[in-house]
Amino acid sequence: MLHELHSLKPSDPQRTKIIKELVTGYNEYVFIEDGFRCSFGKNI
Repeated sequence: MLHELHSLKPSDPQRTKIIKELVTGYNEYVFIEDGFRCSFGKNI
């Protein structure tokens, strides 16, 4: 999923869909910059 996320343009609506799957509690007030890394676990 991260590979696909990093291959999309910042304006692509598919980015939001992927981020919502990766990040619990993601909403319009959250900003994630390019180069996002994701680890498994809780409270990371």
